[in-house]
Amino acid sequence: MKDLRELYILGKPIDTKFGKVRFLKYHEYANNIESIQLISMNVLHIYYQYKKINKGDNPEINEEIENIKEHSLFEVALSIDYFIEAYLKIYRLVLDVEGGETEHIDNKIKEIFENEDNFMLMRSIVMDMNLIKEEEVNPNPEIQEYIEAGRELERANAEKQSFSDIASSIVVGSGLTYEDVANMSVLQVYATYYRIAQMQSYSTTVLYSTVAEKVKVDAWNKHIDLFETKKAGMKMSEFNKKYGSLFG
Repeated sequence: MKDLRELYILGKPIDTKFGKVRFLKYHEYANNIESIQLISMNVLHIYYQYKKINKGDNPEINEEIENIKEHSLFEVALSIDYFIEAYLKIYRLVLDVEGGETEHIDNKIKEIFENEDNFMLMRSIVMDMNLIKEEEVNPNPEIQEYIEAGRELERANAEKQSFSDIASSIVVGSGLTYEDVANMSVLQVYATYYRIAQMQSYSTTVLYSTVAEKVKVDAWNKHIDLFETKKAGMKMSEFNKKYGSLFG
């Protein structure tokens, strides 16, 4: 898939063993964000989510939640109705089966769900094509708590950007219409958004370099890696070395 990424910017469907798979349009992505968030969850995400929801002391429920970690994502996702619905909803959107008949699409979906390899492959393809990130999660609850606290702090300090902020920035910066943005793929939207920001930064630094010395000017067309994944996890040994003294 990494070899195909250079072609993603064109927004054309990708050939897979399940047939052609198309990119979600930006408006489809925005309107299905809850389903997309469910697809991005792995087994540990689901486990911690149920731990948060279940505040009781029912030993049977606690045991069921702990058992989640012993199963694959394929097994867990197919045992929970709203996860199945999320996968089906997105797959029906992106499967670009010739003719587009519901029967043909449903046959492809049956093929995807018939075994774990197919299920994980299709999930990986859809996530990669639509910049859906699976946040790193740690099996150790103490480390996971630290990771989540760090993310909350980062979100609190980060400048909030909504779908409308991104769309309006592209319209103002490129001259495209809102209809154009709505029909772009997610990757095209973010590639355009960050390229506009890079060009604005380039123009500013070039202007500043005329009156100041040693100003580094980044090229307006420098590579922007939209697939870069920030690593949030750490091993227990690293955690203890860095933070162990805080816990006595």
